[in-house]
Amino acid sequence: MRVCKHCGDEMPENKQGYQCNRCINGMRRYGLNKLQQETLYRLQGGLCAFCFDPIEMHIGSGKSGCIDHDHQTGEVRGILCNECNITIGKIEKRWDLDKFLEKLNVYRRRGEVAA
Repeated sequence: MRVCKHCGDEMPENKQGYQCNRCINGMRRYGLNKLQQETLYRLQGGLCAFCFDPIEMHIGSGKSGCIDHDHQTGEVRGILCNECNITIGKIEKRWDLDKFLEKLNVYRRRGEVAA
């Protein structure tokens, strides 16, 4: 039986290397192995760092909590639910966040004027 050198999870005998896929991916993308990801998750109380809805880790694509990071610095900010991760990513990709919030406030005030 082979085990991951970071998290101790069992790996298939035919797996190359000494790390499981979650540790390989987490280390490559965020500098966090599976145990470090789970520690961050527990520190957040199992909640999305943005909306505070309950999340789960390592349950499958599109359903698991997402490691959020600053795309410029690579710094990990927390773990988000899939919806918050997608929304924040789209906002950051298209606009500066401060400009987006400014535009949102202007847009929302239009509705107050019309009412």
